[in-house]
Amino acid sequence: MPNAGIVRNGAVADLSIDDWTSTIDTNLTANFLLAKFALPHLIASRGSVVGVSSIASLRSGYGMAAYAASKAGLTALVESIAFDYAADGVRANVVCPGWILTEMEAAESRGTTVESVLSDLLSFVPQRRASSPDEQAKPIAWLLSAEASYVTGATLVVDGGATIVDSGMINLHTHEGTLPD
Repeated sequence: MPNAGIVRNGAVADLSIDDWTSTIDTNLTANFLLAKFALPHLIASRGSVVGVSSIASLRSGYGMAAYAASKAGLTALVESIAFDYAADGVRANVVCPGWILTEMEAAESRGTTVESVLSDLLSFVPQRRASSPDEQAKPIAWLLSAEASYVTGATLVVDGGATIVDSGMINLHTHEGTLPD
């Protein structure tokens, strides 16, 4: 499935219809179209697909309505493919990456370092870093491989632990694990 995604930030009332539509078209409809036309070939080859969603499909943040909805829709689309075509030998899974150091991240942070832009965001990631694209590609390759032949309809979160964090609990303990005074 295509590994393309765009983010158009804005709370629902503030988001333009054009920004909503372009986000859904790029992040969800493109995946639908590729799957629709690839499925005859996937059935013939008993193939496998992996959708690249996002941890935003599991937990959203302020102004992420279009992006989160598009990625949650992608996850549901892939689960539907897994269910509908399992008897035909097709496997379909989803990877939900956390923060990745990419050129897109670098381009959005002009005038500063990627690390400084991400430092606040990464403070909520237990591993305290973003992943490399390679760290996302390897789980995808595994899901496409024969080693994962009995894995279908799965959502694999590859986020350095970000989705296990309850951000409301972060300041309750110091690094030593004791309550503050």
